[in-house]
Amino acid sequence: MTCALNTVDVLLADDTAPSSATTLFKLRYITLHHVLSSLRKLDDQYGAGLRPPDRALLKDTLDAPMSNLILAHGDFRNTLVHYRPTRNVQERLSLDAPLYGLLDAYFPADEARSLGDALALHTAHVADRMSAWCDD
Repeated sequence: MTCALNTVDVLLADDTAPSSATTLFKLRYITLHHVLSSLRKLDDQYGAGLRPPDRALLKDTLDAPMSNLILAHGDFRNTLVHYRPTRNVQERLSLDAPLYGLLDAYFPADEARSLGDALALHTAHVADRMSAWCDD
């Protein structure tokens, strides 16, 4: 998980080409969704048995508002991975909109506008939390 997060956070973050923006957004979202859903499963199964500092670190990661937003939109993740939006979403898509209108179809307008920057920050945050956990 740490490797995937650091790849997206460190290696790919240097790519500032406008043509890469959509790809980077998708990679951040998908990576965060997979890591966070794995951490949630870990918490559900083993969280109660973790040492208090480990439990606190896990809770800090999972209880972050951005983590909750990402985990609440598994349907958006499925669309990014499988490229098959549901019919009601297909009707709202546009070649002229950022991410073809997917953000506006899945998220409220205020969240859709700030999601790209928030994903970059949250990727760094989760990578930092995972590194801290490994160093502990």
